[in-house]
Amino acid sequence: IPDLAARPDEIGRLSVAMRGMVAALYDRIDANEQFAADVSHEIKNPLTPMRLMTQLHASRAAQLTADEVRNFSESMLAQIDAMSAVAGDFSELAKISNGPLRPVDLATVLRRIQLAYPGLDLALPAGPWMVLGTEDSLLRVFNNLLNNALDAIPQGKQPNVSVTVREDEGHILVSVRDNGSGIAPERWEAIFAPHFTTKSTGTGLGLALVKSIIAGMGGRIWIESSSPEGSVFMLRLPRA
Repeated sequence: IPDLAARPDEIGRLSVAMRGMVAALYDRIDANEQFAADVSHEIKNPLTPMRLMTQLHASRAAQLTADEVRNFSESMLAQIDAMSAVAGDFSELAKISNGPLRPVDLATVLRRIQLAYPGLDLALPAGPWMVLGTEDSLLRVFNNLLNNALDAIPQGKQPNVSVTVREDEGHILVSVRDNGSGIAPERWEAIFAPHFTTKSTGTGLGLALVKSIIAGMGGRIWIESSSPEGSVFMLRLPRA
């Protein structure tokens, strides 16, 4: 059977395009299957302790004291909150867009962020820094990045976190720098994937959400450098 893609005419070009579409479809199916597996895994995590706690307390229901009932209720509510957080984060991650995009003043967002993080060093040159997005999404992006930056700083070490904004060939380049313990190079890609976390709390979806939001704005995020002296995250956003 002749290879239609090898033909130099319109049929050959159509064949190549069709192969690309089929490959993209299979990639999308694989991604959706992985996404569903991640949702299932994260939802099941709190269910195990919930089941064990319920079985334990049911077996000795008649002997439970008021304090034990209260502690049990508080533990169950904490696990329910954890499941709710997972569902909420995956719901955000699954959105194709982050709401209607409109011009947002990045400078205003960053000044508000600076007020919420005392000690944050903000290098923000004068001039319009307008991007297409939503203020809520941008606040979530920088909250995630700065919380991760602070978490990466060893206890007892004076935090040194900075955000710098500059022009970059019609785009806006933002760097977030910390003096934390760094990220191993082999984890640079995985850290933006769902279900990756080195912390004992949280859903492990923060940076996946950040990447999704930035991609929805037409930008990208990456790790510029990381060592035991600190890490630098870079965001490149198109101007509005």
